[in-house]
Amino acid sequence: SLADELLTSVQNIIDTNKQTKYDAIVIELSGVADPITIKDNWEDAKFMGHPVTRQADVRRVITLVDACTFGTDWMTFDTAGQR
Repeated sequence: SLADELLTSVQNIIDTNKQTKYDAIVIELSGVADPITIKDNWEDAKFMGHPVTRQADVRRVITLVDACTFGTDWMTFDTAGQR
């Protein structure tokens, strides 16, 4: 799943560069996931004791919109999943 992939990817970044102390790791999801679901999945992993959640945390979620299609998408009644 995308949540597992995120956890594994963050763990790989930390493991590959153990001598580096990161201020932040920025993850760009390219519109493939709901940002709230990603944060919720991270919190679930933390609750279950996943090791990477002891080394990193999701502190902020930033969402960008495509200005060219925002107006059209905003005026529809379908869900993001239906688009």
